[in-house]
Amino acid sequence: MLNLYIIWDFSGKLGEIEDFSVNCYGLLFAAGLALSGMWVYRKFLEEGMTEKDFEIFMIWGFVCMFLGCRLGHCFFYQWGYYSKHLLEILLPFKITAEGWRFIGYRGLASHGGAVGMFVAEMIFWWRTRLDVWKVMDIVAIGACLAGGFIRLGNLMNSEIVGLPTDLPWGFVFTAVDDVPRHPAQLYESLFYFVEFGVAAWLYGKFRYKGKIRAGGYFGAVVSVMFTFRILIEKVKEVQESFENEMVLDMGQILSIPFIIVGAVIFLLKILPKKERK
Repeated sequence: MLNLYIIWDFSGKLGEIEDFSVNCYGLLFAAGLALSGMWVYRKFLEEGMTEKDFEIFMIWGFVCMFLGCRLGHCFFYQWGYYSKHLLEILLPFKITAEGWRFIGYRGLASHGGAVGMFVAEMIFWWRTRLDVWKVMDIVAIGACLAGGFIRLGNLMNSEIVGLPTDLPWGFVFTAVDDVPRHPAQLYESLFYFVEFGVAAWLYGKFRYKGKIRAGGYFGAVVSVMFTFRILIEKVKEVQESFENEMVLDMGQILSIPFIIVGAVIFLLKILPKKERK
């Protein structure tokens, strides 16, 4: 087999403004949130919600998602470090012998972000008393689009790399080593884009016709997304050394509750009400 490995030597930086770096990850992260937000906004209006409702949700959604992502990473992946540097959990600075150094937020966990978004949805329901299941459907589908862009950002940063491979499309991440590896970030990004496309099409075509009721799309999207997350971890390098001794890595373990909850909600939302005990 002819192996034409892709040499990935991109630093991820687009330039620097004084002490601040402009990087692809940040731009792709922002683009993903913006495009996802635009899709969610349109669906909110189609479901009879107002611009004010959308503004309330976006404020709480951004705050809770960020806190969830950050706390999830710090608690589950690097608690040994952050338990001794509590201020660095929420501040984009690192304490060094020379003082404070701006580094941005290095370490965000998608599982924590999902929990944070759920909290935001509950706060939104408490504030508005609108149908939270419809909100959860819309946001879950939109999250797939954002996730695709975020994983592209990880690719640009040469992080969350895959295991070594001899497949012809292997990437050599020069920032890591000279070994051809699975472009796991690209696999995951493409999957999320496809999941968004399929789910958005089904939602647009059928909405709540037939058996599926509000909440059903949320259950399906979440269970499928995190099932894939368990599978894709099999071609990824572990993120932290302590995972080397684990049968399932942290990402796989944290995915299991989402799969169970998503599957249960999906089944409850498609079974006729008279069949549910």
